[in-house]
Amino acid sequence: AGVRSLGWSPDGGMLASGGRDGRVVLWEVEGLQQLQAWDFPGPVAHVSFDPHGKGLGISGIGFAQLRKLDGSLFQELTTEGRAVMQVSADGRLYVGDDDGLHVFDARRGSKVAELEGHEGSVRVLALHPNNRVLVSAGPDKTVRIWDTSSLREVSRFEPGQNCTGLDVHPDGHLAMGFADGK
Repeated sequence: AGVRSLGWSPDGGMLASGGRDGRVVLWEVEGLQQLQAWDFPGPVAHVSFDPHGKGLGISGIGFAQLRKLDGSLFQELTTEGRAVMQVSADGRLYVGDDDGLHVFDARRGSKVAELEGHEGSVRVLALHPNNRVLVSAGPDKTVRIWDTSSLREVSRFEPGQNCTGLDVHPDGHLAMGFADGK
């Protein structure tokens, strides 16, 4: 089925893809070789490499996991409904799901904080490469910017429609995509 998420390894040598069919495939970019493939119980909403390139964050409907590149499970998280995840270099996992935005300790799998602000679910996350800025969006039609050291909201946009994709450029610019194709 269709691909829903792509994630580059930090060195650019691998690409992970996650699909609506519940399959995650790890690709070697040079030579276009499939390195690994794993199946999950439902559609994969998000794949992302950890900043060290040693594992993958994989999330979807009813699951959020950290996996080593050999496919073995490192950590499983408790989430509600559809989940998206970002993995930071300091060992934090930022997870958006039907209940909002959560912060987990990657080593223990335990929740360490709830980030209050969105009304309901969080569907899109992006982490700046410096790991100090997190951006989230949800059906409440807000895009919120968080300081990851204080875990406080520092800014927000209200574009008037659902943001369906976003990313943060290393220079700080924010790219946002919307359901209407803009």
